[in-house]
This record gives sequence, structure tokens and C-alpha cells, in this order.
Amino acid sequence: MVKLSERIRAFSPWSAALKRQLIKALPSTFAIILSAHIAIPLDPVPMTLQPTMISLLGFIHTQSVAACSVFLYLLLGAFGAPVFANSASGIMIFLGPTGGYLVGFLLCTAFIAHYASRYESFLTRYLICILGFGILLTCGVLHLSTFLGLKKAFLVGAVPFFIKDMISAALAVSLSKILKPRKRHF
Repeated sequence: MVKLSERIRAFSPWSAALKRQLIKALPSTFAIILSAHIAIPLDPVPMTLQPTMISLLGFIHTQSVAACSVFLYLLLGAFGAPVFANSASGIMIFLGPTGGYLVGFLLCTAFIAHYASRYESFLTRYLICILGFGILLTCGVLHLSTFLGLKKAFLVGAVPFFIKDMISAALAVSLSKILKPRKRHF
């Protein structure tokens, strides 16, 4: 007969599998934090290395670890740790002009990790990364448009990032090949 405490432990949110995920995600979360502080201060959206870092995480981790890394980053910032660009923090950041980009980080990483595990070629992974950045910029611009209108939001929240994102995608794919050649079993 199984004890009640063992049944509760089996369904605990702090199961061994979750603990392993968190342990794997923590170093990547700190890498995202560092990349947030390498920035060119544009207004209203700073240009940072975060997209490069989150896409790299999508390439080198499983979808759950990559998404967990970004989620932890967002959670730390929401609870007041100065982890966002320009050392910003707090839940109100999500309601400000850059809030859509923060949500987009999570969607972009999950998208890249989901599809990157299926393809090995540089070109395919590069295109996956560009599509992921498209998701990120779409989330950011749509949210920013509530402050500036759609046309101006696109001009200041997407256009300045196109060339940087193309370079970032190539860098992320190249680094992923060096850091972790993927051979996954489904």
C-alpha cells in the first residue's frame, strides 16, 4: 500500500524532473540576464543581445529547458530583480512599451526549440530563427502599437532590428553547431 505522503510527493510541483529542468535552466537564465545588459539604448526599444541568446538557447536545449530559462528570466524581472534591459524590473514593465517583446522572447524560444530539434542544416535552422524573430517582433510591435499606433510602432520597433536580427540568426545557428551538435531521439 502506497502512503499518502508518497502520493502527494509524486504530484508535487517540485518533482525531481522539475528540479532537473530548473537546474539545467538556471545557467541559461543568467546568460539571458547578461545579454540584456549589453545594449544600444534606442527609444523606446533598446537593441540588446537577448534575441541572439534566446535563439541560441532554443538551438542547444530541449523546448522545455529553453522555455523554462526564459520563463525564469521573466519571473525574476516581474518580481523586481533588475534583469531587463537598462536594469529595469517589476511587473509594470510588461504593461509598458517593451512588454510585448518580453512575452515574445518566450514564444520565440519555444518556437525555435520545437523546430530546431527536427532539422540539422544551417539554412533550415537559419530560417527557423528568422521566423522566431518574426514572432518576437510581431508580439513587440503589436503591444508597442497600443502606445504609438501601428505604423510608428513598426518603424521604431521592428525596422531598426531587421539587419541585426539577420546577423544574430547566423551567429546563433553557428554557435549552436559549436556548442551542441544535436542528435535527438524522439
